[in-house]
Amino acid sequence: MLAISDPANPRDEDHFGHKVEWQNDMQLEFSGAGSAIFQMECDVLTKLHQGTHSKDAFTNNVHELIYHFECADGTEMHVTMLTAIGTPGEFVRSCDHEVHISAGAPVPANSPNGGGLRAVPDRFCVEQHMLVAPGERSNFRSALHETWQTSNQIRRADGRTLASFNPYFQVRLPSRFHDPALAPAVGRPIEVCYEVTAGGERASGDPCDDSTNEGQTAGVTFDDPRSLFNGAGHFVDINGNHLANEDGPEVWYTDAYGKNGRTTPFAGSIRQRLSAMDNFVGVDAGGPTIGGDRQYWTAGVRAPN
Repeated sequence: MLAISDPANPRDEDHFGHKVEWQNDMQLEFSGAGSAIFQMECDVLTKLHQGTHSKDAFTNNVHELIYHFECADGTEMHVTMLTAIGTPGEFVRSCDHEVHISAGAPVPANSPNGGGLRAVPDRFCVEQHMLVAPGERSNFRSALHETWQTSNQIRRADGRTLASFNPYFQVRLPSRFHDPALAPAVGRPIEVCYEVTAGGERASGDPCDDSTNEGQTAGVTFDDPRSLFNGAGHFVDINGNHLANEDGPEVWYTDAYGKNGRTTPFAGSIRQRLSAMDNFVGVDAGGPTIGGDRQYWTAGVRAPN
């Protein structure tokens, strides 16, 4: 997306890691007494380039996002952008969001600081929650759950916000974690399934047991279809969606980051479509969690994905 507008600072993501979610006729949730007054059905289709298989997200906070959102009241957002998630060059620890991990230089070097965060598992989380004493069970969710919490705006050239939305993209059992003791800082949960510490701690529970046939199958790798640590378990918290485009028009052209919105195209611009309305009804409204009840893996599905 930056090849034309900023060719000196491109952002090229690999073709793995696209997380797609959708839901038709979902009910929005209104805060406070609003839930007794308002009801609203919406449809959503969204895709984030959320690679949970490589080192990319350790340092890089800029990722492609596509977001389509339509509601019965006429609200429509059709957005394609690069979303800046958290601080470039770092991530937060998935099992303790207060801990920020500096991981290196971001690409591109001029990546903007975004809202939200990228919570990524690291070796500390693995040692705290996956490697456990004999007789205990690993807490794989605490050890490995990954969440990318986005905060997105479409803005006019004068800085006025036309639309905002903040879905959180969640992944269960990613195929990698951050381990600075390794090169290139990528640890593999499936390899931890075979690990036994000097104190006798080891991983215990279904993901490891099922992936290795109760430890009887040696050498299962991160990209082996037998490994359940494949990043295929994902879902999205839709959260808030606000339009402030009552004066129109419905079509805007922005830069790759959703800013500098104009009514006519310019070099490197992206076409965004927003309904001409203000959809605030006096109380906050948010979408539910979608995709959590879907199964995205079957025989042959493997990392990276």
